[in-house]
Amino acid sequence: MRAGLLHAVFATVLVASLVTKEQVSDPLLDSASLEKAVIRVAQSHDITFHGYAIVTDAEIRALLFDAPECPGASLVALLAVTLEQEAIVRSRASFPGAQRRYIYLDRAWDQPRRFEVFIERAKYAVLSAVGLSRYVPSWHMLFVESPADCRDLDQIDWRLVWDRHYLSTITPKSEAVVYRD
Repeated sequence: MRAGLLHAVFATVLVASLVTKEQVSDPLLDSASLEKAVIRVAQSHDITFHGYAIVTDAEIRALLFDAPECPGASLVALLAVTLEQEAIVRSRASFPGAQRRYIYLDRAWDQPRRFEVFIERAKYAVLSAVGLSRYVPSWHMLFVESPADCRDLDQIDWRLVWDRHYLSTITPKSEAVVYRD
């Protein structure tokens, strides 16, 4: 009797995980769409996008921004939630006393927190699977580095980057990049 019950529970978990995987996966979540969303969110706060920077020889692209009240350029990079690229991005030459923030949906950390990011992603994957979240769980998070005296990027509500409705307005052919001089 116990073996039959155990098999039934295992089969239920297996089927539920397959259904959840299909519902959670979203074609909008490629890194190009997220990059465009980051640029649009920053520009909506009067932060100017200045192009891309290649971080070290690893060919990791980072977005460069200028904020009105900041003494220098700020960098935003999309990192995998596993934070494998974090040491490479962090090792690049930065400003003295630069502020670093790791952002995933509605959470932000001053230090890389793999476990907390994993828990947040799992939470939003479950909520999204049952239709209780407007955010799409992603395998990417934001690494934001800005000069010490710059608070402009800290005041941005980055949650829109993962917002299902906001991402749906960004099609592969839409032009989200607007250069301002």
